[in-house]
Amino acid sequence: MSDSLRAWGEAVRRRAGNRCEVCGKGPGPDHDLEAAHVLSRDAHPALRDEIRNGILLGRRCHRELDGDRKGRLWPWVESKWPGLLDALREIEREKMLA
Repeated sequence: MSDSLRAWGEAVRRRAGNRCEVCGKGPGPDHDLEAAHVLSRDAHPALRDEIRNGILLGRRCHRELDGDRKGRLWPWVESKWPGLLDALREIEREKMLA
């Protein structure tokens, strides 16, 4: 893992208060927390280090949401942070034009 990706993950963790942003659980022996990208870092490389493109998830919540991004994750993100997906796409456009 690169230093920038590690720093991004730590910033996402701090922003989320070290709790899963779906179920609210903190870290524990049966609940590992993972920083994940809302918009895939492979498909959206300009947003790779964007903190607002991060979400902290417990491993179970991550598995449940990640396999079906458009079906579950994106509607959930829009309900929690209205307008975030559009804002991320605008940030991406600005970075690509710079």
